[in-house]
Amino acid sequence: MCKLMRNYKESGRTTVNISNRNISKINSDRRLSTGTLNRLILVAQALESEVESRRQIDVNGKRIVIVLRTINLVRKKKLIINLNSKYYL
Repeated sequence: MCKLMRNYKESGRTTVNISNRNISKINSDRRLSTGTLNRLILVAQALESEVESRRQIDVNGKRIVIVLRTINLVRKKKLIINLNSKYYL
């Protein structure tokens, strides 16, 4: 369940007693409101998914950078060792 839906449910919405003549208008308004709420929930879920996806891409990018830096350090150390060993031969 997305955060938007949790917040809506936790807000403690209450119903009010209303006369029958206003019920059809209220039902129509509620249908529109429910449709809007459902669209907002879908948008919120899509945004949360996008944020999580970008976070994961960022984490993977950082891992790649760390691996490349480690490889470069190892290559530099091997080069230094090889250069030093030439002088001792």
